[in-house]
Amino acid sequence: MSDGIPPLLVLLMWNLLFTGDEPMMSKAKPGVDKKKLKPLLDAGLIVLEKRGRANHLVLTDRAWQWAEDNLDAEFSPRANATPALAGILPRLKKYLKQTGTPLAELLSAEEAAVEEVVEAPVPTQVSIDESIRRAYLARSGNRWEIRVRLAQLREDLGTYAREEQDLALLRMQSEGRLVLYRLDDPQDTFEADRAAALYLGGDPRHLVYMKG
Repeated sequence: MSDGIPPLLVLLMWNLLFTGDEPMMSKAKPGVDKKKLKPLLDAGLIVLEKRGRANHLVLTDRAWQWAEDNLDAEFSPRANATPALAGILPRLKKYLKQTGTPLAELLSAEEAAVEEVVEAPVPTQVSIDESIRRAYLARSGNRWEIRVRLAQLREDLGTYAREEQDLALLRMQSEGRLVLYRLDDPQDTFEADRAAALYLGGDPRHLVYMKG
């Protein structure tokens, strides 16, 4: 086990972390029930988010730190846990520690730019973070932890490609600097919100809450 997390749940964590999915509990891979999820819930690595009638597995910010510390953890030898994965994770852990690279930064980098991101900070990555911060404050009346529509932020971030916006927002969420939420009220959801939505595991996110 790794910090009390059994191998079956370690495998589940890798699937959630590396795919970005937030599946219904009944469709999680590998399959688990609520009782078996207790170690992850107790450790604060996941939460069960009610969406309609189903509970979805959602990672917390703490999950990323756990992942960095436990990349060499034993996981269940199921068919979807390939030998290649077992070989790469310990090497990846060693590399991240040696270079001081956060796991979230590596996973959010575009494939063609991974080497540049690892070797040195990318100036555009810093500038888009600041642009998002300024756009958020402009739309929120200079207040933190206020609901801001993603459609509004995208209007102010027009100098950046949408893919670049999405990567930055996902990275900032993984770092605990903002949270992406969905609009559940159809009457409060407009065409601009649907067009601007950022999808996580097939689930649209329309709102941004940013912390100071």
